[in-house]
Amino acid sequence: MNSQFQRLSKVLAKTLAVTVSELETCFYLADSSVIPVVSKMRRQIYGDEIKEDDERYLNWRYFQRQGYAST
Repeated sequence: MNSQFQRLSKVLAKTLAVTVSELETCFYLADSSVIPVVSKMRRQIYGDEIKEDDERYLNWRYFQRQGYAST
């Protein structure tokens, strides 16, 4: 684990009132099934800055899927 990740883990664990070990056991690599939730969160934070094809973009960006062309 790199030092930046270790520092962030400590801050996040403290914020959530858990230990770093407890936080690490809850961590898992995302897959494409979480894209709709991530896109919804992005829209809540950034509003109209997020384009309609955000889910397709995120799939392309993080899972190297074919077929995304930015408009």
